[in-house]
Amino acid sequence: MSTQWVDAVTDMHVNAASAMPAETLTPRDCAEFCLRLADNEFGDPNLIGMLKNFIANPLPPSGPPVPDHGDPKHGNTMWRRNGALVALLDYEIAMAGEPLHDLGWMLCI
Repeated sequence: MSTQWVDAVTDMHVNAASAMPAETLTPRDCAEFCLRLADNEFGDPNLIGMLKNFIANPLPPSGPPVPDHGDPKHGNTMWRRNGALVALLDYEIAMAGEPLHDLGWMLCI
């Protein structure tokens, strides 16, 4: 099942980023968005510091932008009783961006 899950997500990445309706987002763009959410009186100073450091020193992209699912957790998959993957669901935060973005989320989960 894990192989099917990873294969399905990476199969999306072979498509052109230009096929996505949204603008392309870089990891730095995502970090800036997270910083806007976190930088308040209740925000964790360690998280805010890490985000500011990442924004100032972003990692190079791993490749050209690709369609990213954005939330490829198991809860966003549909399976047959025999264990065959049927579909990836819930594309509300899909974007064109860093090829390793989805893999990072999958590893965190």
